[in-house]
Amino acid sequence: MITNNGKDLIGKYLLGQVPSYASYISFGCGADPLELAKGDETEMKFEMFRVPISARSLLGDQISFAAEIPFDPRYRITEVGVWSDGSNALSQSDSRLIFSFVDSENWKIYDADPNVPISIPVVSDPLSEKILADEDGVIRVADEVFWCDASNQTLVHKVTSGYDRRDEGARFLNQTLFVRSDTQKKIYIDGRNVDLSQNSPEDLLKLAVALHKTTPEEPNTTNFTPPTITLRFMRDPGNPTSGFAEFTVQPNLTDEDDVTTYKKYQVLEQKLDDLIYSANFTWKETRWVEMEISNGSADWYLAFDAMRFDNKTTPNPLYVMSGYTVPDQIVNKIAGSNSFLEFRFGLEVM
Repeated sequence: MITNNGKDLIGKYLLGQVPSYASYISFGCGADPLELAKGDETEMKFEMFRVPISARSLLGDQISFAAEIPFDPRYRITEVGVWSDGSNALSQSDSRLIFSFVDSENWKIYDADPNVPISIPVVSDPLSEKILADEDGVIRVADEVFWCDASNQTLVHKVTSGYDRRDEGARFLNQTLFVRSDTQKKIYIDGRNVDLSQNSPEDLLKLAVALHKTTPEEPNTTNFTPPTITLRFMRDPGNPTSGFAEFTVQPNLTDEDDVTTYKKYQVLEQKLDDLIYSANFTWKETRWVEMEISNGSADWYLAFDAMRFDNKTTPNPLYVMSGYTVPDQIVNKIAGSNSFLEFRFGLEVM
């Protein structure tokens, strides 16, 4: 679909007033399959990455744009956008990914003392601790916090009866951070500056998270009580007076067709203005980020996919998402594979 902003930009392009209306294609994971695009979208629900358009062609009454998806990563794509440019040239602090929640970012755990870091284990065996022939989809891992591939046997194998886990799970990259929602441990990253000091209070922080019950069941208002997730941005964890900002959300988004069923994959967002700020906090000096979960259950794991920042308030008439669509089903891009994706605009003569 051509967005409303896209129609305006294409008109200006045809008049020679702007240099481009389609230069990049973005790929996201925040939409639900079959969700209808409305045309008023100005950004994706959760953008994973963006690549330049590598091929253009005319196919009958359609303009085709194609782009190559990066070779190494694994993605589950649920939304696609076309952009006039790769970034907003007028923004001093543009939209970007903040965390991918992978072990290479060097996340750690601590119980009571932040000066005593504990490594997060990587679980490569089936989460059910069963061989493939006996796979039952039950998560039996003793660790409260661990890394796991989204392609783990327990998460992708369809059991012979009952709930199918294959619709759950991470969409961005293959590795995901599993946190049992009743854990008292804090997960943190040190030395990571997150400077949002030049941004508007109306700009957004977004957190993508998946829900996994220890037994294969769909989350609903009977078996799941949404816990509270807090990410705390700090300068010095040993000195509370140095200031902090808290991003606090709950995974409480329900299915549009059934309000008693929670979405298995959720994008939770908060405006910068809605964060809780202490005295003396400054974004420029942030170097420590910690996460804690409260009011959770031992029956549920939260699988953290990624966190990003979206600049919504820096106006630029040349920087527009001109096209947006949601596929009928999740597009699985396998790790280590060559993949191209095509986006088409329909033409109509009035």
